[in-house]
Amino acid sequence: MTAATHARPPRSIDWRPWVRPAVALTLIVVAYHTSLTTLFESMRLDTPLAHLALVPLIALGLAAVHRRADAGPPIHDRQLDWIVGIALAGTAAAANVVLPARLSTQFWEWRIDLLTLPVFTAGVVALLFGVRTLWRHRVAVLFLFLAWPYPYSRLLDRWLGSFTQGTVWALNEALLRLPIATQVTESSSLFQVTGPNKAPIQMSIASACSGANGLVGFLLVAGAFVLVVEGSRMRKTTWLLSGALLVWLLNILRILIIFWAAKHWGESVAIDGFHPYMGLVVFNIGVLIMVLLMKPFRLAFRIPKPANGEGLVGDAKLHSSFGALACVGVLALGVGVYNSDLQAYDRVANSFGEPRLASFESSRDTPAGWTLADGPTYDWAKRFFGSSSTWHRFSYTMGNVSQATLAANVPITVDIIDTSDRAALIAYGIEDCYSFHGYSIQGTQSVDLGAGVTGSVLTWTSSKAKTTWTTLFWQWPIKSATGTRYERVTLVMNDQPSNVFTSPPVTTDSSRQLQLDINDVLRGVGSPEDRTRLLQTRQFMIGFARSMIQLRAPAPTA
Repeated sequence: MTAATHARPPRSIDWRPWVRPAVALTLIVVAYHTSLTTLFESMRLDTPLAHLALVPLIALGLAAVHRRADAGPPIHDRQLDWIVGIALAGTAAAANVVLPARLSTQFWEWRIDLLTLPVFTAGVVALLFGVRTLWRHRVAVLFLFLAWPYPYSRLLDRWLGSFTQGTVWALNEALLRLPIATQVTESSSLFQVTGPNKAPIQMSIASACSGANGLVGFLLVAGAFVLVVEGSRMRKTTWLLSGALLVWLLNILRILIIFWAAKHWGESVAIDGFHPYMGLVVFNIGVLIMVLLMKPFRLAFRIPKPANGEGLVGDAKLHSSFGALACVGVLALGVGVYNSDLQAYDRVANSFGEPRLASFESSRDTPAGWTLADGPTYDWAKRFFGSSSTWHRFSYTMGNVSQATLAANVPITVDIIDTSDRAALIAYGIEDCYSFHGYSIQGTQSVDLGAGVTGSVLTWTSSKAKTTWTTLFWQWPIKSATGTRYERVTLVMNDQPSNVFTSPPVTTDSSRQLQLDINDVLRGVGSPEDRTRLLQTRQFMIGFARSMIQLRAPAPTA
C-alpha cells in the first residue's frame, strides 16, 4: 500500500455559515450607504477628522477578534432577541425618518445619521444572531460611536488653534538647529524658505498640517489595539500617550522635510510631491514603531478563547429565522431610502457637519428680475440673540418682470438675524413672537426648501390693522471667520386681493413629504383646510425661498 493510498482528500471550506453574517453586513451598508460613502470620501481631505473613516473598518476587525469570546450563559429566548432588536433598529429607523424634517440642517450638522449607525447595527445583530452574540460583539458595536464627528468638531474648535501654535513653537525650536526656514515676523503660522533660485517661498502651517490629523488617527487605531492587548491600565496609558507624542514629533519631522524639499527642489516638488503623501508615510511609521514597542511596554495581544465552541457562525445557525431576516430587510430598505436623501445637505455643510455657506450680508441672494434694498438695523434685539448678533431688514421689489420666472406685484420684506447662539433662535421663535403680539396664526406648515432645509410657512392676521400676512422662515448654520454662526431668514408678504404671482410649480417627492407631514403632526399644526388657504401666495414664497437658497454663495476658504 502506497503513501498516496492513505492520503486524505483536501478539506473544502464550508462557506455556508458565513452567509448570514455577510447578509447582515450588506443590509447595514444598504441602510447607511450615503453616510458611509461620505465618511470614506473624507479620507482624501486634509482635515483632523479624515481618519474617522477607519472606524467602521476597525470595528469589523474587533468583531473578528471577539467572534468566539465568551458571552456568558446561553440565551435561547427569541422573544428577548425580538424585543431588543426591534427596539434598537426601530429607534434608529425612526430617527432617520423623523429627525431630518424636525431638525432641518441641524440633522446634518450634528450627523445624527452616523450617531444612529451603531444603534441600527446592534438591532440587526440582536435580530439575526441573538442578544448573546450582541453582547459578545459589544466592543465592536460601541466602537462605531467613534465615527460620530460632532464631538470631535466641538473639541477641535476649542483647542485646535492652541495645538497649532504648539506645533509652530516646536518648529521654531527645531529651525534654530536646522536653519532651512524662518518664521515670517508679522504672521503666527507663516514660514519662508529660500528656494533653489534664491526666490522666497512662503509656506503656511495651517491647522490641518499641525499634526492633529495623525494624532486623531493614531488614537483611533491605538485605542483599538488597547482593547485587544493584555497589560495593566498604566502600561496601556503610557504606551498610548507615548505613541501620541511620537506621531506629533514625526509630523514636525514631516514639515521639516517639506521645507527642505522646497529649499532644494522648489515649491512645486514640496507641495505637489511631498506634501500629499508624507503625512500618510509618517503616520504609518508611527503606528508600526508603537506596535513594535508593545513588548518593551510589556503588552501582548490576547485572542479570546471560545468558552463553548460557539461564535458568530454558531449563533447564526441557532437563531436563523426568515421572519427576522425579512424584518431587518424592510428596515434596511426604509432607512436606505431616507439615507439617500442626505446627499442634498452637501450644499449646506460638508461630511463633518461643518458649514459651507457665507452669510446673507455677503452673498445678498437676489433672484433674477428682483432688486434688493437695504433697510433698518435693530440693535435692541441684541439682548435676546447675543451681543454679537445682528438683525438687518431688507426688501425685494420687482425690477424687470420679463427676466423673472418668479414675479409678483408686491414687495417682499426680509429679516436676517445672524447670531452665534443657536439656542436663542429656538427660544425666540417666529410663532412665539407673533403670539406674544396678539396676532392670529393659521395654517402653519412644514415645507421643503431644497438642500435639506426645512422651512415653516404660516398665515397671520392683525386684528387691529385688519390685514393678513404670509411668513416663511428657516434657519441654518453659516461659516464665518470666527467659526460657525446661525442665521434665520424670514420672508414676509402682505396678502391682498390684488396680488398677482408668477411662479413655477412647487413639488416635493413623496418620501420627503412624509417627513414633513410627520413633523407637522408632532408639532400639532397644519390641517388640510388651513393648507389650502392662500395657496398661490405660499407656492410663490416657497419658490422664492428655494431660489434664494440655490443662490447662496459659499464662504471663502483659507
